[in-house]
Amino acid sequence: MHQIFQTDEILRLIISHLANPQNRYTITSWSRGGPHTISTSVVTWSPPFLGTLPYQQVLPIGTLERRTVARLARVCRTWEEAALDALWREIPSVEPLFGLFPPSCLSGAHRHENVQFTRPLVPSDWVRFRYYAPRVQRITPLDARWTRWTVDFKAFLSLSHFHPGGPILPNLQQWAWDTQRGAGDIVGGMCFLSPSVTSIEVTLGHTTSADTLFGFLYNLPMRCPHLTSLALSYNDKDWPDWGLEATMTALQSIFSLLPKLTRLSLPFFMDQPTFITRVGSIPGLKELMSVCPDKLVGAFVDDDSDELDDETIAPESMLFHDLRSVTLQSTMNSCFRFLRRFVSKNIINMYITTLHLRSPTQLSECVAIIASSCPHLRVLHLQYTPAQHDMSFDTSWFKLNTLAPCGDLEELTIGHPRVAPWTDDEVLEAVRCWPRLRVLRLNPRPTRALFEPKLTLRTLWNLVKWCRRLEVVRFYVDTSEIPSLAELAQKDVGFETPDGSEPSSSAAVESEQMKKLALFSPVLASALASNSALGSGTDLGVAKIKGSNILTLLDFGHSQRCSESSTQELATYIATLCPYAQVQGSEQWREVATILKVNQATRLEDQKKIEALRKEVERLMALLGGSVKV
Repeated sequence: MHQIFQTDEILRLIISHLANPQNRYTITSWSRGGPHTISTSVVTWSPPFLGTLPYQQVLPIGTLERRTVARLARVCRTWEEAALDALWREIPSVEPLFGLFPPSCLSGAHRHENVQFTRPLVPSDWVRFRYYAPRVQRITPLDARWTRWTVDFKAFLSLSHFHPGGPILPNLQQWAWDTQRGAGDIVGGMCFLSPSVTSIEVTLGHTTSADTLFGFLYNLPMRCPHLTSLALSYNDKDWPDWGLEATMTALQSIFSLLPKLTRLSLPFFMDQPTFITRVGSIPGLKELMSVCPDKLVGAFVDDDSDELDDETIAPESMLFHDLRSVTLQSTMNSCFRFLRRFVSKNIINMYITTLHLRSPTQLSECVAIIASSCPHLRVLHLQYTPAQHDMSFDTSWFKLNTLAPCGDLEELTIGHPRVAPWTDDEVLEAVRCWPRLRVLRLNPRPTRALFEPKLTLRTLWNLVKWCRRLEVVRFYVDTSEIPSLAELAQKDVGFETPDGSEPSSSAAVESEQMKKLALFSPVLASALASNSALGSGTDLGVAKIKGSNILTLLDFGHSQRCSESSTQELATYIATLCPYAQVQGSEQWREVATILKVNQATRLEDQKKIEALRKEVERLMALLGGSVKV
């Protein structure tokens, strides 16, 4: 074997490519601990020992890359360590760990049984476990194959009691646990946690008791003092009777003991001042996610008399100094209690879902707070999803230009049961303030659409002209009238685009080039002029309109297309403004989408022919010593 394969970094780079082809240039550093933790009789080369790799039994079927790495571990001593590290770096459950023990000490011989130990563990039972366990860095959520597989609580106690010493998984970094799908008791599973763990994701189920949850929370700071990410979720149709007030109290006590926490995700919403203060006092918290289930709306909402406004909030109550991402789902009153205490000016992602409004102005107040407190906002998702019986203020809206101070906005998503009241001019006024806008979703599918929208196809013209980075557009527009591109271009004469040039600023230069080319080859000049829409940012048609080759998705939502006689006209309008866009919408938009696909295929063939003609002309010009640039 070549001596280059004796270099550990090169071996791990090759293994990383084989195991994860999508991440072929990323090398994950690995350290398995000192040799004192491993039996010397195990690290020696022993083909029979590696003939039955435990992890190969739990690999997903069809994973060719992992099978290749497993073969390398079996047949080549040089590749053994690097290959085993890649195979055991991430496991789908704790079942492979129990498979490392001798079958004589386990009661469950099949995957779907309740696994438990039949006798006390002795030091010889830990030999294989201690060889593989230091390689485990991540325990990922369970997949469908482990739905019925469970571990007896006493099995976890046996692991903790009979382990020779030190953490059971000394290099574990990410721990995911799903009690809903049979992973076992969450407190018992904490035996795998160690100070090396920095990320925990727990899915609670209906079998999770209040005592179990409290035990998990109170022991968390002691077992994982360096925790940076804590995510709790609930996956069941029926909400358990946990005594949520006591649960929140338990959570408050651990925040001060986890100073390195940067990400916090909770499956319930608590808007009491004490809870907000404890959460906001976490020094390095950068991502907050608090989602209240629909059935718990109002469970923790204080009386209106306890509501605070901007003038009555004390300065010492202003918290969340380093926050960068926020996800809130609850009533608007509850969301206000968080939004009005944000001090951080570095929030770049905001996801808010409000389930109830108490006044018709709360939605506009929420947008005003976001615009004033988040000047560097890049992503905003605002969804109003009222209950079926909550129809009091479902007509509440806000002015779109309220978000004008957020000049760095790249993605805007608005969801509402009613049709948006904005006009073409109002949308234009707003988007001119967002030169970096890439994704725009303006309520494309209202559930209570009782009247036609005020937006027309002119908005598409404005977006293509002013948002040169726009990639995705979703809106609900009135397509009963297709505007004339020539008239739109005439109305906008003299207005400069964000890049500082008029739409037809390059027409004169191109005209001079075409005149020179026509003297040499009239046929080629005519062909190039008729297909000038193929280039990036070139003028389209007689109106000298600059189309967008970046806009790739156009979703009209519930918009009704025009009559059959104007289908071709509508497709031409869209293809002129965004030649490479795909059209989505209701079933009636299929014909338009088909026409656009045919146009794109034809345009691609024409582009190939034009490029061939260009090269031929350049070759002839070079032979004749010409200087005309084609």
